[in-house]
Amino acid sequence: MVDDSQVTGGAGDTTPPVTHCNFTGTNPVTVTLTATDDMSGVNYTYYKLDAAAWTEYIAPFQVSVPGDHTLMCYSVDKTGNEEVHHYCNFTVEAPAITITIKGGLGASATITNTGAIALTNVDWIINLDGGIILLGKTKTDTIANLAPGESVTIKDFVIGFGKTTITVGVGTVEQNTTGTVILFFVIGVA
Repeated sequence: MVDDSQVTGGAGDTTPPVTHCNFTGTNPVTVTLTATDDMSGVNYTYYKLDAAAWTEYIAPFQVSVPGDHTLMCYSVDKTGNEEVHHYCNFTVEAPAITITIKGGLGASATITNTGAIALTNVDWIINLDGGIILLGKTKTDTIANLAPGESVTIKDFVIGFGKTTITVGVGTVEQNTTGTVILFFVIGVA
């Protein structure tokens, strides 16, 4: 005789995991993703930063490119339930730099790192526009290292005549002012 039997049990895992984004710092920003799943457990988490390719999340990572960013992420549990892809937005602040432009013998600028982290390999430019600039219209270089609270003065030797706009760019920060070039001197810097 064969007995009929019926197997009963609870419903299977049909609930996808939930992923949370956490951002710390301002530049760089540390991105931490935390996924939880109450039933079978999280199998994996993927993320996509801006227009980059999908990447499996293993550990927190840093983003240092200044500007607004979008992180898309999702997780899948061990039974294959996939979370709806969602977006987390964050901003990486530009390096904290102040620029003070001066005249005198040529044009100069004092660049100060007012942030909390050292700046490395920061490109700078001094550009004079207007008047008749015979020498020193544009000068560029790189600051190898600028520790928090430190300053560096950059100089551009100038020969020319007339009213000019002096623009100094350091990384993504730009400052400009006007002055008058008389031979080797820049006077009246406002």
